[in-house]
Amino acid sequence: MYLLFSFSDGPSIYGFVLILAEELGVDRALVRPAALNDVRLIARRPKDSSLNVSKAVGGGFSITSCEGMYEGLH
Repeated sequence: MYLLFSFSDGPSIYGFVLILAEELGVDRALVRPAALNDVRLIARRPKDSSLNVSKAVGGGFSITSCEGMYEGLH
């Protein structure tokens, strides 16, 4: 099973986690936004590590909305 979804036309990662928390029945107040610069990481990370899914879409894969992602796991 492949689950392919995109943030380009949807919420931010923070928004996605809020949706996921709601779907899982977790208190959304436990989710707090954070900037990459505020986190102490050992290795440097790019500010944008998103994946370009255009080739997958061109190959016949369909994009799932973030809201539909959780439903796709059931």
